[in-house]
Amino acid sequence: VRQLVQEPSVNIVIATARNIDNATDLKAISSSKLHLIQLEVVCDQSIADAESKVSAIVGNNGLDFLVNNAGI
Repeated sequence: VRQLVQEPSVNIVIATARNIDNATDLKAISSSKLHLIQLEVVCDQSIADAESKVSAIVGNNGLDFLVNNAGI
């Protein structure tokens, strides 16, 4: 995430965490490019909520790439 927000060609970085309040490393990254979204991958409602938030952020532009690292 730190590297992506520094890339001039990257406009939006979306990071998720089970608990945004505890995501201190992500919260420490100061960038207008970074959007933090709460996501619990074993909860269908959390997934649906995150999907709505991501859609609102990216609009019709879609995603350029996705990194899934749940459980790492």
